[in-house]
Amino acid sequence: MKVKYLEKSKIENDALNVIHDFNQKFTPITQPPVPVDEILENQLKLVLNITNLKQKFGYTDVLGATFVADHEVHIDESLDPDKSATSEGRFHFTIGHEIGHWILHKHYYPEVNGQESFFEKKPTVLCRESQRKDPQEWQADYFASCLLLPREMVLREWDKKYGNRNPIYADDAYKRVHDSNASEYDLEEIMNGVAAEFNRIFRVSKQAMRIRLETMGLMKKENPGELIFQ
Repeated sequence: MKVKYLEKSKIENDALNVIHDFNQKFTPITQPPVPVDEILENQLKLVLNITNLKQKFGYTDVLGATFVADHEVHIDESLDPDKSATSEGRFHFTIGHEIGHWILHKHYYPEVNGQESFFEKKPTVLCRESQRKDPQEWQADYFASCLLLPREMVLREWDKKYGNRNPIYADDAYKRVHDSNASEYDLEEIMNGVAAEFNRIFRVSKQAMRIRLETMGLMKKENPGELIFQ
């Protein structure tokens, strides 16, 4: 499906509006983690199911599916946190991703209700890892990041940890300890270590946390240094 181009700021505002509406109706979200399952079920009135999507659709990389007409979201059972605690972050992100499709893309699809069973009906949106670069999938990913990791909430946690909002440069952090040039692997390890300080708080994966910190400019691989103008 071809979707309209959306500015990052528009996607982020849509995610914040979802949180704002939730806060007006339910217990306000004042600290992490953001309860995306409650947002999906209580606020958006969608049914959340954990099912074997891989078996149903025959794809090994399918993570979630949204059925607009039926107001249903299905998450693949491989992400069930009750069966694997290490899947909790990806489970929450996938719920946020499907909420992103609901908010950003449901108007592209007519709500035609059918009488098919789950195993007969086709999803409005089927989310596979191999399609993450598709525009609608990227938009839903960015929405999930903004929903699970609201900018001001991330900044508050950063303030608590570091006492300021200055970015961390991985190469500087390495030099302070080793006084030598770091390899790409060393810098990756440092950045993953910084993300690990926060991802448990927000109950997202380390990868999702790191991407959010980088996109917010709080974490960078290299310090560009001072620019000298002549």
